[in-house]
Amino acid sequence: MAAFIKISSFEDGQVIWSKGSKIDSWRFIITGLVAASVESSSGLLMPISIYGEGSWFGEQSIINRKASYADFVCLSSTEVMSISSEIVLELMETQPTFALYLTRLMAWRVQKTSEMLMLMKFGNPCLRVVMGLSQFAEALFYHSDRPPTIGFGQGVEIPVKQKVLADLCGVSRTILNRPGF
Repeated sequence: MAAFIKISSFEDGQVIWSKGSKIDSWRFIITGLVAASVESSSGLLMPISIYGEGSWFGEQSIINRKASYADFVCLSSTEVMSISSEIVLELMETQPTFALYLTRLMAWRVQKTSEMLMLMKFGNPCLRVVMGLSQFAEALFYHSDRPPTIGFGQGVEIPVKQKVLADLCGVSRTILNRPGF
């Protein structure tokens, strides 16, 4: 596989894929954070999924052969390893264990995203803050690729600006900083 792997670096704020663009590779985050973001009605990018170190992303568009459903934006300096979409599709057809891994990953992510969107839509600002922060904690601690089965056992430092946190939570910075959160 080494012949098929490419390493790339991106700066904070740099777009890896734009919404509507073709996803040409499956990416693994070596260092950094990446958000799948969509544009809000006011023109701001709103993160909907966060991917941390040790996470793969891009599989949904590769398997469905669809353009990117979101802008994938680096939340910090990020280094990624890439495997071409052609290789991923070949592995899906020839390696049942790989296909099972990818299927479970996608099913879990779809369920998690659906639950998160429901909570963010119907929840109050306090719940939105907690759920938004949990996405960062999960991305940093569990690598965004499986349901958590054990507790954190330690704190998690979130290396992004408050504005990004507030946007992810769907609240203003004022609400995010309100005493009691």
